[in-house]
Amino acid sequence: MKSNKIAFLFFFLLLSSLASSATLLSGKEWSELNSTASKEAADKANTCIGSCYESMGISQSERYKLTVAQISYCSYKCDPRPCVSSCLSQCMGSGENTAECVNECCGKAEAPARDVCKAVCEGIEGDAYDRFLDQKCYCVCSGDLTAKNGACVEGASDGGSRKECIANCCAGMGYSESACRGTAAFDECFETCDSGTERPLVSISSLLGKFAGELKTIRAISNAYWDALDDMFQKERLKDFLGLNLDDFSSDTGKGKIAYVIRSSELSKREATSVGTKANLMVYFFKKLGYEMRYVDRENETAVFDAITNPSAGAVAYFGHSTMDGASIESVQGDDIGLQLVDARARWHVKQGLSQKEAALKAKQEENSTNLLFFYSHTCHSADKGFEQLADSIILPGGVYYGHEGILWSFEHCDVEHFRR
Repeated sequence: MKSNKIAFLFFFLLLSSLASSATLLSGKEWSELNSTASKEAADKANTCIGSCYESMGISQSERYKLTVAQISYCSYKCDPRPCVSSCLSQCMGSGENTAECVNECCGKAEAPARDVCKAVCEGIEGDAYDRFLDQKCYCVCSGDLTAKNGACVEGASDGGSRKECIANCCAGMGYSESACRGTAAFDECFETCDSGTERPLVSISSLLGKFAGELKTIRAISNAYWDALDDMFQKERLKDFLGLNLDDFSSDTGKGKIAYVIRSSELSKREATSVGTKANLMVYFFKKLGYEMRYVDRENETAVFDAITNPSAGAVAYFGHSTMDGASIESVQGDDIGLQLVDARARWHVKQGLSQKEAALKAKQEENSTNLLFFYSHTCHSADKGFEQLADSIILPGGVYYGHEGILWSFEHCDVEHFRR
């Protein structure tokens, strides 16, 4: 029997192969199939786990930083067993060893499925008194075509001779044809092949149909569970990496609006990499609030002012630098902030079809050059003394501005929250 981690994978792979052929696989073919499927399953799981680590900001060379919780999370998320999601929800917080609890739970979950398969299988074959039918259905439903019984071998009813049938039956029990003669196995195989009761599951597609709905439901439940677990995990990461609580915001906050996530071109390669995870989390945050996303990477402060003054924009998160002597966007601060906003609004009007002169005049006449209700300034000094002037110039009344006082290290987040009155 194969590991229960991939039992279901093998089971449905087996059913698929049987559905396209009236002949059962030989022990050798099944062994080769299992070997291929095992490798494919392992490769798929490893790829999934690697992607999971990367979503946490952990590269291949940084795997040593992984915590037990992170390893467990990714391992369970990438486990192909359909039962894992529901079992994990039962085992988490139970006080038991999680791995042992999940394996025990999955064992209980898979047994009824095999019983259902066996009942359907026997119903398809229709002969309740066929003593070999029970063995055959067990063989198919457990995925173990190497079991030592005559019901699990190929060739007994595919038009071959009785001699071929006996040879195949003996091979399924681990005997060569010559070594089989004179044994109880030979007598059993002789009776099996002589009676004609050994036959392939020609209606196996019906069995697949019986399970299709159940499998679809299992996958839907599994996907919904992992979506919920992902949300829970990401919400905790938002608090840790960005100091934001998703539950403090309405899910329709960004409806009909655009949100910008911008990484400055002034960041060094190391700095850009260190804020990469935070920027990705901010994208997740905005999407959860219903915003239409714009991700601007490696642009200067002009891109920030263009985003702020876009009438459709409702939120901006900026990852970059500021000056050492007060809140700013890169080197722009004080009264220059207002001038940059006017220039950016003029550029927007030009894109709408106005001339340079008309656009400049209209931008100066507009009282407010922003519709932002959220601005996250992930820079050093973004909440230094007097930052309120900067904050109030880029958000509307009722909006919120996030900044940080002093040097902002890579392991820190904005911890100053300012609401414009």
